[in-house]
Amino acid sequence: MGSKVIKIDIKEGMPPTDVAIFNLEKEILFAKLEGIRVIKVIHGYGSSGKGGSIKIAARQFLKTQKRLGNIKDYVPGEGWSNHKVKPMGLLEDAPELLLNSDGESFNLGVTIIIL
Repeated sequence: MGSKVIKIDIKEGMPPTDVAIFNLEKEILFAKLEGIRVIKVIHGYGSSGKGGSIKIAARQFLKTQKRLGNIKDYVPGEGWSNHKVKPMGLLEDAPELLLNSDGESFNLGVTIIIL
């Protein structure tokens, strides 16, 4: 088994939103098969002036996946801080996140998924 945390960039190459979400779904399935516990998803935040459609769709997709029980939870980058996620037990499951360069800052362009 590899790392408990992986990083994926679903905005790489600026795909259409539906392709980005398909890729996210596929990466979640592969991560679960590999025993990954946490995914850091880079989806961007709409800085190009196009509204951040991948971010919006990704968050909606994750909300549905959580409701269906396919993921445990997700933490938007703007809600991320090591202090906020400690009560979730996330850092105990994946202490690698303590080394996260975004650990003490807001990042609108990422979301952390807990599998």
